[in-house]
Amino acid sequence: MHGVNATVAGTTRTVASDSTGKIIFRNVPAGEIKIIFSFVGYNDQTASFKIPQQEAITVIYIHQASDKTEEAVIISSSRTNSR
Repeated sequence: MHGVNATVAGTTRTVASDSTGKIIFRNVPAGEIKIIFSFVGYNDQTASFKIPQQEAITVIYIHQASDKTEEAVIISSSRTNSR
């Protein structure tokens, strides 16, 4: 889903999803973080993620719900150490 805003809770770090639904936060510190997802016309959603090591990239894909519930659904998340 294109244009979803993702904000690390308690910070001003916000990124928007690209045309494929991908959101990238760089230099995320190790530990548990909460990300708030928002999109105009949809209810905000919050998800928790555990980041095991510093300076890694966390990739989250956002896809629109298929059953017309008018909510964004997080389908998967993955992590990579590539730079």
